[in-house]
Amino acid sequence: MNIRPILQKIGLNEKETDIYLACLKYGPETITNIARHSGCKRSTLYYLMEGLLQRGFVIIVRRSRKTLYDAEKPKKLLTTIRAREQELVQLLPELELIQHSRHSIPNVEIYEGEESVSSVYDEIYSAINSKDEVCFLTSIRDLKEYAPHALDHYLAKLHSLKEYKVRELIYDDKYGVEYVQELRRESFLHPCKLLPTEYPLHNDVNIFGNKIALFSFPQRSTVTVIDNHEIMLTVKTLYECAWAQGRLC
Repeated sequence: MNIRPILQKIGLNEKETDIYLACLKYGPETITNIARHSGCKRSTLYYLMEGLLQRGFVIIVRRSRKTLYDAEKPKKLLTTIRAREQELVQLLPELELIQHSRHSIPNVEIYEGEESVSSVYDEIYSAINSKDEVCFLTSIRDLKEYAPHALDHYLAKLHSLKEYKVRELIYDDKYGVEYVQELRRESFLHPCKLLPTEYPLHNDVNIFGNKIALFSFPQRSTVTVIDNHEIMLTVKTLYECAWAQGRLC
């Protein structure tokens, strides 16, 4: 296995890679010997070594009043990287909130074809959790006809979760009524309402995070995804108006 490219992918530059491998092979060693083994000049080695120490790739060993440098144990290095990854995962909502708080031009993406449409549904379903609400405005008839796989994946996702926050507004026809009855038989208890038939649905509308997804089926399967906090809030307000008109079931 070619080690160097992998080390560089996890954050080491070329010289840092030389230093880390020298410490791994020869450590614990003095800074002079590490400079010789790595081919780095001592004038730059101190600076680079400090960065490696701070990031946990290298450790200091004290022996007989000497300061020696050694590579961190590879397994412990993996643990450190995983811990940092987890810290980043926990920080993502705050970072995304900062990004979306700026007044920017909405990001609009259009996808065509069954495979692309399925990938957007998968993104929506991955956003379902116990903290953030995901809202659906759906014609079950259209879903069953044009995207039955999406409906199957959705129900499978709900089955896998103990807690989640979802609301569904469903077109009040026989397909919608039968679907809600199926949900209740399967012990799904999230709120559902049936929308009066005098308000026809032409798209499958999904609200998740700061995004709106508008699915269109009859001519060609497409989905338009709008990523903008203000637009999401506006559509959410319209959703609440429609929810007030729906029949609880």
